Amino acid sequence: MTERTSARAEPGTLREYETVLILSPDLMDDVVASVNEKIAGIVDKHAGKLLRVEAWGRRRLAYRIAKHPKGLYYYWRYLGNNAILDDMEHFFRMSENVLRQLTIVVDENVHPDARPADVEPESLDPRLRAARAAAEKAAREAEAAKEAEAAKEAEAAEASAQDDDSEAEAESEKAVEAKPGAESEETTEAKPDTESEKDEPQA
Repeated sequence: MTERTSARAEPGTLREYETVLILSPDLMDDVVASVNEKIAGIVDKHAGKLLRVEAWGRRRLAYRIAKHPKGLYYYWRYLGNNAILDDMEHFFRMSENVLRQLTIVVDENVHPDARPADVEPESLDPRLRAARAAAEKAAREAEAAKEAEAAKEAEAAEASAQDDDSEAEAESEKAVEAKPGAESEETTEAKPDTESEKDEPQA
């Protein structure tokens, strides 16, 4: 379904459109990328300007379409003309991968330079999103492994330090215990001399 307007466009301007597309939910990523590539190609073919593409993911439908309880939603915003709409509608009708689509006119007589483009490659190709997600996951796992290894090394170092402290404390206790014995031995050795001095007759 497409909302059209009969207003005459000013020279050098385009209309701004929004299209919400519902694709079959069980499509492979390469098929989805092919559909998006076709739509982007139509915009480019007729000198339009692609402004934004958003992958809204799989959502439950209000009612089943072609026996599907869910659909894969995409949002498109672009500048173009009636030729773009005609080609898109033809493609949507002919493609078995498109369940529904709705296009509305957002604005009239828009200068292309007045609308900045903000289209991420990942929004057009889900394979790129999957690859980036996998890379981010691998990076997180590597960081977690690194932190776990660092924590393990710190724990081992702390345990080793505690062992060293225990050994030092044990040695200190042994030294303290050994010292009174040595003093007693010296006293015992000195005692006979004192007694012998006492037993000597007085002159």
